Amino acid sequence: MTDGMSRPALLDTLTQLHSGLHAHHALSPAEKAMLQTVLHDIQQALDAEEPHPHDTVERLETAAVSFETKHPELSSLTRQVIAAIRGAGI
Repeated sequence: MTDGMSRPALLDTLTQLHSGLHAHHALSPAEKAMLQTVLHDIQQALDAEEPHPHDTVERLETAAVSFETKHPELSSLTRQVIAAIRGAGI
């Protein structure tokens, strides 16, 4: 990892996004599935301590944009995860 965001801070941000995902009952099944898949991919990358796949960040960016209108708090959390991933060098 680089000297950006620490691993514990990244894990905390991911936990916040997980909590937000479970708290938003207004999400469609497709939206929930997309976020769950991406979060699972990120967790696997963290566990393996490997660099994040570029497509995972792209999928998170797509999710953040799609949440902007109906779920702005999830959009914000998703963008925080993107920044954390990039900052942590994962």
